[in-house]
Amino acid sequence: MSIREAFKAAVSLGGKVEKVELPGLPPVFVRAMTGAEFDEYEAACVAAGDKKASKANRHMLLRIAVCDADGKPVFDPTDEDFLKSLPAAVVNPLAKKAMELAGLGGDDPGNG
Repeated sequence: MSIREAFKAAVSLGGKVEKVELPGLPPVFVRAMTGAEFDEYEAACVAAGDKKASKANRHMLLRIAVCDADGKPVFDPTDEDFLKSLPAAVVNPLAKKAMELAGLGGDDPGNG
């Protein structure tokens, strides 16, 4: 299989989904974003004028990455105002997991 064919096949696999346990909530699932979804998130961070993209628009990050156990999104753009009102204790672990699944942050020294 060529590299091009392997990349095309990877699209059909979907993104990785991981469970996050948060006190007082049922298990929450977070999925890896597509490149286009990450571009949307990053563009919104730049538009917000934040120099550290990982700290801006976390509500959008949750809207894109929080999903059901099968990887289907549970929020849509109409939920962003609600997501902005979530406590940081809920938002931060989910945003961290979303960034880890995007290949940013986490324990890998190559991430930052």
